[in-house]
Amino acid sequence: MFPHEVESVERTIGNESDAEASVNIMSVALADHLVVWSELVEAGGKRPINWEAISRLHYAVLNRLYRIVAGLDASDPIPQATKDQSNGYADSLRAKMRGKAPGAEESEADSKNSVKG
Repeated sequence: MFPHEVESVERTIGNESDAEASVNIMSVALADHLVVWSELVEAGGKRPINWEAISRLHYAVLNRLYRIVAGLDASDPIPQATKDQSNGYADSLRAKMRGKAPGAEESEADSKNSVKG
């Protein structure tokens, strides 16, 4: 979501005295931004992405999803992530600050540490 959208939703939710109205506002905002999800109906098909379906999510799930889409929280970490997966983005930023291509510093270190023969 764009910052002005988040501010508008947050302001509107803050002005609501009714919890259900706040849930509905978050649900409408999410429906505007979600494209695909894996939420299934009991018959096995996919639940449509609309504010009514989103508003039926457990509040903790709804709130977490809203905070991720709004850019207020990071998404869930990769389960059993390798060090490269966990640190990869930060490492690529450090490399760019040094004027190197992402991964180039590791390649240089590997070549320096390898036995040539």
